[in-house]
Amino acid sequence: MPFVDVHCHLDQFEDKEVREIIKESEERRVKVIINNGVDKETNRKTLELSRKFKIVKAALGLHPEFIERFSDEYIKDELEFIRKNKSKIIAVGEVGLDFYWIKDEALRKKQESMFREFIQISKEINKPLIVHSRGAERKAIEILKEEKAESVVMHSFGGKLKLLKEIDEMWMFSIPPIIVRSSHFQELVKRLPLNKLLTETDSPFLGPFRGEKNKPYNVALTVDEIAKLKGLNAKEVENNLFMNYLKMFRKTLTR
Repeated sequence: MPFVDVHCHLDQFEDKEVREIIKESEERRVKVIINNGVDKETNRKTLELSRKFKIVKAALGLHPEFIERFSDEYIKDELEFIRKNKSKIIAVGEVGLDFYWIKDEALRKKQESMFREFIQISKEINKPLIVHSRGAERKAIEILKEEKAESVVMHSFGGKLKLLKEIDEMWMFSIPPIIVRSSHFQELVKRLPLNKLLTETDSPFLGPFRGEKNKPYNVALTVDEIAKLKGLNAKEVENNLFMNYLKMFRKTLTR
């Protein structure tokens, strides 16, 4: 089975770098790279990348960290842009809450309102939701439940492990390559069943090696680490994680 990166930001690389990354990823058996937009500019760049490279799938969203520069009109326009391009995308993301960087209570409330709108549009267009929840994991889970979110990927979940008991049984967690040096993600993987896991990179962030840009093909390192932690064969883990990807995105796989 091939590898999958369900969350990255290729738009953060130079065009020449992207071509090299795509080539090397394909050589290393990566079949799918889901690029996540975070604002108007990167959403459009994400669609461009998905047109240019078959391996790249598009997820469109607005990142909660940048809430201060999102007017109500900006958010409304982007929601409509997503509706118009629903046939071209595989997911809605990156969306969610960020209380790590955003401390102002009014801005946090605005994040929550925007998050609810994105949950509803993901249900409306029948696409999975890729969720950022840094420093706001409990609140994000509460809102997802209140809004009856359906297909959910908790991206790079940094919350307390006791919150896992509150997670809907249909949701999945995407694990970044930083797991090779992160006790939090190692413990997260130990506690979650294999059928709840996906691989991501958050490229160029959350890499396995300090000081180096992360790349989509590093998902292979995540698979190896999961296999080690679970006491399983790496090939078995690879196969199961690819099936998890197909299960999560089955309704939206169009090409």
